[in-house]
Amino acid sequence: MSKKPQAHGYTIFRVDRNNPFYGLGEEVKGHEFRYSKVLDWQGTDEQLAFTMVRGNGFAGGRDGLVYNNVLALYTHVHADGTPQWAENFVSRCCRK
Repeated sequence: MSKKPQAHGYTIFRVDRNNPFYGLGEEVKGHEFRYSKVLDWQGTDEQLAFTMVRGNGFAGGRDGLVYNNVLALYTHVHADGTPQWAENFVSRCCRK
């Protein structure tokens, strides 16, 4: 953790990899406010589903770490601003 913010402000990301909640090509608005940052990312770009159009994201201008049905991201997204998220979430929950 840093004593100074590492990312602060509005963000936009573009979806360019498969993930549980957003379709390819969608642009999603959100915001970042954090004091942490990834110092030594050992993963690959293929594990990160989003390209940051505006904002910092997770690593190398990317955000959205995908592992199976889990999506973890630094960008905070409000569900009312992205209604497709709720539809895709319910769809995933209903799968057997």
